[in-house]
Amino acid sequence: MKYIAHFELSPEVHQAIKDISTSRGIAQKEILTRVVSFLARQSEAVQAVILGQLRAPALRDAVEDVIRAELKLSEDETEGIKRKQGDRRASG
Repeated sequence: MKYIAHFELSPEVHQAIKDISTSRGIAQKEILTRVVSFLARQSEAVQAVILGQLRAPALRDAVEDVIRAELKLSEDETEGIKRKQGDRRASG
């Protein structure tokens, strides 16, 4: 079953969709379907980042969680990476 939805888009977003459609040879409705499907498959943290729903401290934590999950890092490995980054900043 398929549903029809109507979206109100800014002229800039509409143009971007048209440009992608032309350059990729894909229908505009297929672009929106794929983008929404991609977003729906993401964790709540990733969705919040993409949708701009996090402030700076929470965003940093969410990004760390996503990186840890994607790279399958432990808490200790993540802390080690943060220490190395801090050392570079202090010596830079």
